[in-house]
Amino acid sequence: MRTATPPYGFRYNEAGDALVVLEPEMAVVEKLFRMAADGHGTWTIQARLHAAGVPTPKGGPVWDIMVIKRLVLNDLYKPRTYQEMADLLGPEALARLEPGELYGVQWHNRRKTTSRMVSEPDGNGGRTYRRQRTTKERPREEWIAVPVPAPIPEAVVESARQRIGENRTQERKYLNREWELRGA
Repeated sequence: MRTATPPYGFRYNEAGDALVVLEPEMAVVEKLFRMAADGHGTWTIQARLHAAGVPTPKGGPVWDIMVIKRLVLNDLYKPRTYQEMADLLGPEALARLEPGELYGVQWHNRRKTTSRMVSEPDGNGGRTYRRQRTTKERPREEWIAVPVPAPIPEAVVESARQRIGENRTQERKYLNREWELRGA
């Protein structure tokens, strides 16, 4: 299953049916994971990547904080054993894997997107039309797991994910005071 753009650190093989590691980008991903594992927050990682002149996945100069978090938390980079993959894959896909290797998971069929045409008044007595898209998460049992190479050491990935998770759940200052516009 092929998506329009391969995930950062990967490219499609010649046949276009599997992901292979793209070394220059994967080196950046590993650097990002190691910084997170060392306890650096997303803002520090962003600043260091910018200072080093590392372009974003789309070629921009400054990495978005959410892109950094999504990369670290993405199952694509989390190594899984052959046995763990056996729980996710069918027998045909599992037969193509090597028992001693580690694999990441690229999930397909996670979301269902529907689109419909919506009309709105244009202010001049006419109507304008636009597409409205709605995306819903599908039930977990409908997701399709596709194995990919996992070149980053498992200990580094686990530590980075834990640290990013800790950064995300830290209490913010002044939360004991009620703010009307804060939201619930």
